[in-house]
Amino acid sequence: MSADMNATTDAPQEGTDLRDVLAAEPASGSRFRDAVLDHPRRLVVPVVIGLVLGLLVGLIRSPEYTAETRLAVARVDVPTQALPGFATGVESLAVTYSRLVNAEDVIQTTASAVSRKPDDLRSSITGSPIPNSPLFRIEASGGSAEDAVKTANAAAESLRGYVASLNTDISDSERIFGMYKLAARDRVTAERRVRARQLLVRQDNSPDNVRALAAARASLAGAQLRETAIKELYQQSLVGIASANIVQVVNAAQSADSDRGRAVRRLALTGLLIGLAIGVLLVLFLPTQEVSTYQPKHART
Repeated sequence: MSADMNATTDAPQEGTDLRDVLAAEPASGSRFRDAVLDHPRRLVVPVVIGLVLGLLVGLIRSPEYTAETRLAVARVDVPTQALPGFATGVESLAVTYSRLVNAEDVIQTTASAVSRKPDDLRSSITGSPIPNSPLFRIEASGGSAEDAVKTANAAAESLRGYVASLNTDISDSERIFGMYKLAARDRVTAERRVRARQLLVRQDNSPDNVRALAAARASLAGAQLRETAIKELYQQSLVGIASANIVQVVNAAQSADSDRGRAVRRLALTGLLIGLAIGVLLVLFLPTQEVSTYQPKHART
């Protein structure tokens, strides 16, 4: 008797339109919408809390500063830029040199210049080429604008020195300069010997003194020739060093940009999305009041 009454109560009453029966069972999207309309706080409160927490974390977080130094491959005023294929060549070099900013020698030299640990600098310094140009940039980050600027400029100078060391050996120039000083000393000694022999010839124009003077003059000529040859060789080595240091600083870092604004927006969006996800879960899985009797869709309040 009781079961029959429940069946009679739950079933659609006689005279109910079939369209109302079909419309009475909401789709899954409609159930979620109805749940949100019945319990809006379950969705809104987590979203608001997540957004506020994201904003607070972004504002409390210490900002990170980034500075940029721009460098060029080859001197800006060299005539060789008009040579065929020069532009393509220096663009390729810009790509290569921008990657050398994380070389161990560059990192170690930069760390010594800015008094930071090399491990910290590896993740703080990046290099990237500027497309279709002989330029590339070095970006450095730090806890303050001053640190970022100092690190970027120090990394640029370290890279210039490293590239120069790859392209030439300065020790050769130093060795040739030492040879030049010895040759110059021998030339001065030979000149003194000639003057001494000339004085002896004036005092005693004997054949022995004349032959000694001729020998002294021959030694002087040889010393002068050696000095001149070594001098030219030394000058060529200096030209090689100058041409090897083809990386030039175009724009040194003067200021740094803070990431506070970007960080606040990113963390606020993250908090909002997390809050939205929590709100959706609360709406879907927390129990709601169930309807025990049939009601047509247009009759629900």
